[in-house]
Amino acid sequence: MTIEGLAPAVLASELSTKDADAVTEQATPRATSEDSAVAAAVDALMRSKELYRDVDLNLGRIARRLGLPARQVSSTVNRIHGSSVSQYVNDQRIGEACRLLAASDEPITRIMFDAGFLSKSNVNREFLRVTGLSPKAWRLEHRTVEAKSRGHAVARRDKMKAGDTGQAPTNSRSAMRL
Repeated sequence: MTIEGLAPAVLASELSTKDADAVTEQATPRATSEDSAVAAAVDALMRSKELYRDVDLNLGRIARRLGLPARQVSSTVNRIHGSSVSQYVNDQRIGEACRLLAASDEPITRIMFDAGFLSKSNVNREFLRVTGLSPKAWRLEHRTVEAKSRGHAVARRDKMKAGDTGQAPTNSRSAMRL
């Protein structure tokens, strides 16, 4: 193909890309105030009832709980949260797993089940998708941060006990013997 023949081909390709983008924009409607209300109801239901813990949770069950058509719930979650209902539920589960990993010494497998996951492979895949880490790595990283925070708090407490003199705190029994 010559340079002269290349220009029309590039132009045609560019036009077809713009046409495809226009069709995609038309096919994905913008979120409405009704979408916002439905999304708020889904979010409230997830938080208040902790539905994400139900291993059998699916779009149909969420829609029935809300008294809405499944298609409406699905399209709303897609538009508002930018994900499928399955991803949205798994995001809720990962949030709960993170909370439990940071707050307890429970085994990861128990936390996985408590958060609503059925299999270790699924929780590992979803954890990596959402946090960029495995559950074990996430726990270690956040425990280190938490331990540092606790260490600073203990140091402040000890400093206050020492009367901010820079001296190490004394045990009241040993002070009485002197």
